[in-house]
Amino acid sequence: MIPENIDKNIHQAFIAEADRVYHLIYTDYREDFNESPGIFEKCMNNKNPDALYEWSFVSFLDCVYDACIHEINQIKIKILENEKYKEIHPYVEEWLSDDENKDQIRYLIEERDQSDPISEMVGRTQIRARITQNSNYNTLPTIGELKNICEYNQYFKDIIDILYLNPAILKKHLKNKGIQTKGTWPNLKNRNGKEAVDYESFIEELDGQLYAAELVFLGILPIKSMLENSFAEYSKIIVPEKNTCGFYSSWNGAGSYLGMTLKRDLVLPCKLPGKTPYDRFDLAIDERGCSPGYCIDYAYGLSRHVWGKEFQPVYIPKSIKIN
Repeated sequence: MIPENIDKNIHQAFIAEADRVYHLIYTDYREDFNESPGIFEKCMNNKNPDALYEWSFVSFLDCVYDACIHEINQIKIKILENEKYKEIHPYVEEWLSDDENKDQIRYLIEERDQSDPISEMVGRTQIRARITQNSNYNTLPTIGELKNICEYNQYFKDIIDILYLNPAILKKHLKNKGIQTKGTWPNLKNRNGKEAVDYESFIEELDGQLYAAELVFLGILPIKSMLENSFAEYSKIIVPEKNTCGFYSSWNGAGSYLGMTLKRDLVLPCKLPGKTPYDRFDLAIDERGCSPGYCIDYAYGLSRHVWGKEFQPVYIPKSIKIN
């Protein structure tokens, strides 16, 4: 039986010799989430980071416990080597054999833990993603299906507008390529010099499209930004300059060259005003096993660097509750 005053002194000694800050979990440069994109798909679908924290709890539970036991032993060594604690030396081992005493010190160490393995691993992670321009008009037919005749209407118009191309100038380029046009192609001069892609590049993508598809933008999933904002909703997404885009269908895994390079940052509103709920831009993870249909990675086999920079979501501010 340990005397009450000795019991109290041992407890105070452990508190005094414990470090102010601990880093219980260590990750090295090889640890990331590149092979676990499904975790972030769950977070995006649920609009919260719970799936990531649940994974973290299961994955690091044993590591934290083992690290705490190691640190407790280190504190014990410091106490036993310090002459100012010689009065309690004979009782330290017995005191620690009591699980309740050991747990008190373990909880203290856990409270002082400042390791952040999730952020460290997220910082090393690059998960491919794509943004698709969905439409109530379904998809963009191929040039063959259009019988080599283009009209500035429906989904084709939406694509031209989002890429900020001047319809009148595009009409001239199409005719130069032997592609006929019909209907009205207005001369929107305010777009001149502000186009998101080159006209020639656009027509190459259009001509290289073998199956009906949708406009897609390639980029890296902004995990850090999404985690910092608890996977909240966003009103728009910025696609960085020099990222690429093209036409692709996740339902058949076919598309164009995906080689249109953005000449400037392009802002994509998630919902298009005045349109149907089907007319929207959707962000999806483009890794195998994620999202329905075929991913670009599976169909094209492109290396990660082709995806360019991270997308930049603009989050919807949380509403302020007034009591």
